[in-house]
Amino acid sequence: MNNFTHPEIKEGEILFTNSNQKGFDMMDWKSKRKGLVAFDGNGLLTNNDDWFPVFIKKDELERSGKLLEDIRREFRILIK
Repeated sequence: MNNFTHPEIKEGEILFTNSNQKGFDMMDWKSKRKGLVAFDGNGLLTNNDDWFPVFIKKDELERSGKLLEDIRREFRILIK
């Protein structure tokens, strides 16, 4: 992944993934926050109107003891 930084990210957050409402509702992250505009990993707008970015607090991720790549992979499998 390149150095794209989502313009809606707030201090102390990471971009977890893009999601639809169903996926968002399934997430257990207490700090999860919906953004407005979904971009792909290269910073290009996605073409799916049902999707939006989801941000979580970095410290919540760190406390989970999991790697971001692993939880993203688990989430993608879960929402299929």
